[in-house]
Amino acid sequence: MNVTGAGRAGKPTRAFGLSYTAMAVAGTASVFTGRLADRWGSRPVFVQGALPYAAGVALRGGPAARSTCGSR
Repeated sequence: MNVTGAGRAGKPTRAFGLSYTAMAVAGTASVFTGRLADRWGSRPVFVQGALPYAAGVALRGGPAARSTCGSR
């Protein structure tokens, strides 16, 4: 298993880049979601964020759809 997150050719894997993108989006959106949570309460904001996230995971095939962990 390659610990550095690099693929066979030494380039970052696609999942590695997507995780950084997800962190950047979450960090940027936290400013707005915090304001919404102050206004409406945390539970409705959490549920409205979790539903599109779950739909996105389902549409891409679930978390283990094309997992390459442990393969060589």
